[in-house]
Amino acid sequence: MADQHNPNGAYTEVFEEGSDLKHPQTVHRIRANSSIMQLKKILVANRGEIRKLPIQSLHAAAATAAVRSYFPYCESILLRALHQLLLRDTDLKNRHTNSHSKRSQYSEADEAYVIGKRGQYTPVGAYLAGDEIIKIALEHGVQMIHPGYGFLSENAGFARNVEKAGLIFVGPSPEVIDSLGDKVSARTLAIKAGVPVVPGTEGAVDKFEDVKQFTDEYGFPIIIKAAYGGGGRGMRVVREQESLEDSFNRATSEAKSAFGNGTVFVERFLDKPKHIEVQLLGDNQGNIVHLYERDCSVQRRHQKVVELAPAKDLPADVRDSLLADAVKLAKSVNYRNAGTAEFLVDQKNRYYFIEINPRIQVEHTITEEITGIDIIAAQIQIAAGATLAQLGLTQDRISTRGFAIQCRITTEDPAKQFSPDTGKIEVYRSAGGNGVRLDGGNGFAGAIITPHYDSMLVKCTCHGSTYEIVRRKMIRALVEFRIRGVKTNIPFLATLLTHPTFIEGNCWTTFIDDTPELFDLVGSQNRAQKLLAYLGDMAVNGSSIKGQIGEPKFKGEIIMPQLLREDGKPLDVSEPCKKGWRNILVEEGPEAFAQAVRKNTGCLLMDTTWRDAHQSLLATRVRTVDLLNIAKETSHAYSNLYSLECWGGATFDVAMRFLYEDPWDRLRKMRKLIPNIPFQMLLRGANGVAYSSLPDNAIYHFCEQAKKHGVDIFRVFDALNDIDQLEVGIKAIHVLGIKDMAGVLKPKAATLLIGSIRKKYPDLPIHVHTHDSAGTGVASMVACANAGADVVDTATDSLSGMTSQPSVGAVLSSLEGSDLDPGLDVHHLGLGAQWAETKKAYEQANDLLGDIVKVTPTSKVVGDLAQFMVSNKLNFDSVQKRAGELDFPGSVLEFFEGLMGQPYGGFPEPLRTNALRGRRKLEKRPGLTLEPFDLQKIKKDIHTNWGSVTECDVASYAMYPKVFEDYRKFIAKYGDLSVLPTRYFLSAPEIGEEFHVELEKGKVLILKLLAVGPLSDTTGQREVFYEVNGEVRQVTVDDNKAAVENTARPKADPGDSSQVGAPMSGVVVEIRVHEGGEVKKGDPIAVLSAMKMEMVISAPHAGKVGSIQIKEGDSVGGADLICKIGKPGESK
Repeated sequence: MADQHNPNGAYTEVFEEGSDLKHPQTVHRIRANSSIMQLKKILVANRGEIRKLPIQSLHAAAATAAVRSYFPYCESILLRALHQLLLRDTDLKNRHTNSHSKRSQYSEADEAYVIGKRGQYTPVGAYLAGDEIIKIALEHGVQMIHPGYGFLSENAGFARNVEKAGLIFVGPSPEVIDSLGDKVSARTLAIKAGVPVVPGTEGAVDKFEDVKQFTDEYGFPIIIKAAYGGGGRGMRVVREQESLEDSFNRATSEAKSAFGNGTVFVERFLDKPKHIEVQLLGDNQGNIVHLYERDCSVQRRHQKVVELAPAKDLPADVRDSLLADAVKLAKSVNYRNAGTAEFLVDQKNRYYFIEINPRIQVEHTITEEITGIDIIAAQIQIAAGATLAQLGLTQDRISTRGFAIQCRITTEDPAKQFSPDTGKIEVYRSAGGNGVRLDGGNGFAGAIITPHYDSMLVKCTCHGSTYEIVRRKMIRALVEFRIRGVKTNIPFLATLLTHPTFIEGNCWTTFIDDTPELFDLVGSQNRAQKLLAYLGDMAVNGSSIKGQIGEPKFKGEIIMPQLLREDGKPLDVSEPCKKGWRNILVEEGPEAFAQAVRKNTGCLLMDTTWRDAHQSLLATRVRTVDLLNIAKETSHAYSNLYSLECWGGATFDVAMRFLYEDPWDRLRKMRKLIPNIPFQMLLRGANGVAYSSLPDNAIYHFCEQAKKHGVDIFRVFDALNDIDQLEVGIKAIHVLGIKDMAGVLKPKAATLLIGSIRKKYPDLPIHVHTHDSAGTGVASMVACANAGADVVDTATDSLSGMTSQPSVGAVLSSLEGSDLDPGLDVHHLGLGAQWAETKKAYEQANDLLGDIVKVTPTSKVVGDLAQFMVSNKLNFDSVQKRAGELDFPGSVLEFFEGLMGQPYGGFPEPLRTNALRGRRKLEKRPGLTLEPFDLQKIKKDIHTNWGSVTECDVASYAMYPKVFEDYRKFIAKYGDLSVLPTRYFLSAPEIGEEFHVELEKGKVLILKLLAVGPLSDTTGQREVFYEVNGEVRQVTVDDNKAAVENTARPKADPGDSSQVGAPMSGVVVEIRVHEGGEVKKGDPIAVLSAMKMEMVISAPHAGKVGSIQIKEGDSVGGADLICKIGKPGESK
């Protein structure tokens, strides 16, 4: 029997109805018993993942066939079906510059042809050039065209022209596309067939007045939909009259851009309905079957995000009726090939027909998984003339098994309202395993993601026997993905799939919009790639660490010495020591701890190496990783130590500012490895660890977090010895601390001081701290011990002496064998060339400030003023005379204001008054007058700017707002560098050098620098190649030495509300304002188009428009400056 549909007679023989087929459902049987192989070549007129499936379906049945694949950038799903059927495949590619660069799909088709000439079409326009596509098909012997979805798939004119050219169109007839592809016509047909519909316009509308008339009659909310396409383009929900006209204009513009026709229709908008669709298949003899339903309710911007098949908990009678109506409607128009009938189901389980999509759907894969039917292969076979019966696709033979879920992995940033992200994919690793199917599009390492097309990288489909099993399987698959270089929606999808409503299967179409907690995201760590970005920058530009002069000379491995037991054998330090003074503190409390210290017969030691010693000698530059490397050994060697001073003081600031480390993370990690020794921190009284006073609530909050995360003893001091500033600490005292910051406590004086206090306060523990600046530190500490001190401070021998603490070895030797035996075994100023002048200026600055006590932060005040004087060529007299006009350093002004407390003898006048020039003067403790910090607002702001936030982050921000922000920016770019060995933190590895980085216990990166690429003359960048656990990765690095013309657009400053930035990458479609014009808050400024979506950029506040940095047609990147808007009353 000849195929009446195929004018070429390509399918000249078909099976009779009821023919006896042993294997009626197999593609092999069709191939063996038909002349389908006379169809030699099929063209896939599309792009992305859908173009693969036909070819894959063709190849799947040809295990022995040698098919050479050469395929460019179209769609993945179609290719599979073609290969399964053994048809030769032809693809189209777009000549638009860079729009198809570096696409893995070039290797998947047998032939590939360019659409048009370079620059002839826009990236989207090329796939809408129907006449050009047909011309290519005829020139190259193509017999069948599969349109995929989107673009021309629902264009009846294109289908008609395909058939007029003597080719086969894989899809419904042009007449059916006319009647059903137009949603208004489909609605009319549904009403005629007795299928329920939502109230809406009687026909398509292209005038705003018609929309206005509908809302006057039916009210709001309404939904505007494109009449000739789907996928969320050309669709707007309107809830009030004020936005109606603009929404109509945007919907029609989007529809015209995406589908070539801007006609729309309007319906009443249902609240919280489910979106249920039915997969249909029809042959050329009027037979229609359904492949059951899909629940596509989880949507964003009317675009499906997650789909489920079959629908969970849909009542059986509703399902049966809905399926029957879908088939009835398809039969009423003699539907052919694949299509989807879509319905809305309200909260009372009443359903309403929306539309029939006369094409294959993105989410058809979940139907394939639960039915076992290759829908794409069936499309091609039906188009070639096969009947449903011949394919074994009669309704009684179609059933479902289990559940399937599909997630669309896109390059969208959920934290920025799903704005599309563009750029280069640096790392791409797929999920896999039992029940996981991937239909890939643009996802591979090296792919360039442009703003020209939709943002989907890959579809992930999972199948399981129950809904819960498949849900968990999908979560596992999402976790397995590794996509770096562009933002993706994977964190959002993972959060969505774990929400209670999704777990219950009760989502509705606006569930995402109605559930703000879905956006409390935990992003991927991306640790390896961020680390490579830092190492790559180091390899190209050298170290960027502030204060570093040159590379370390020693680059070998540090050999760790072994601790020995009393019998001379190595001590096992694989686990931390559990014995120590901290046990008393934890188990019995601070009072019992103080009493135990006082009752102890020997003199205890505190080691300052991990805080004050390296602060004094190395500008606090010892990194966390180097402390952790000796932590377990320290817990054993110093098990009888009174405490380890390891936190607070300058370590907090320097960790963030110079080492790019989280001081709280350091504290937690040290605590874990040294559980037995009490940790002590230096707290600068009302300053906390900052350089000026803070509100009391900030100090209390900070101390609470410090105690929670591992600090046991707070050593409190005030730089100016202001008793008011120390009042809170005095009330909580358990131990008396005597702090000799300048090292002036000589042995004889020490004996007199400690002896006198001990005599008057026999039960009070005494702890003495000094610096060895005068060289008498060891003798002084021994004298203190003999006079009754319970604890004295020392530092490890290699970091002792000078401005550090006395040598622990010397003090131990002096007390060893006596009743006091402790029982232990054991900078860059930027003015180097003017050092002489700086020393002289320091003396004058000290006198100008009243010869104050000099210890952090007051020593910093004197130093800042000295450097200011040298830089500005000032002396004692000129500062006095010009104080009213000089812009003093901030620390000097804070000191004069009284933010550091009241100096002994008062402030120097008239210098103070002249320098402040009307600023406030605090005469009492600053904490009494400072407004309490709004800690909840700080927490909210951190969350807004950086996503994750902890109470420790709040405490850090309260101490150092700017330092914290800079630190978070650095971490966002390079990640946590505290795990990087110091050798590679300060200098780049050699080419070919292999080294290890332990990210966490059991997770080690084996890295090797392979090569540094040549300089790009156009970008000023270099590619740096590393091997990561055997896999080659690359990072792109700006070469700071390159002289390249900067053609990049200026970026909007997020801290300046007058600067309006682009919310995403895209093309400027329209500019709504002009320079000098007045705008109100919320007025549209410009319209961007990206990935088939349009977005309006609105004015952040009222004001006058300044310079406009863009013009229509420009391509812009995310955060590019659009324009400036002055606030009311400001000049342009």
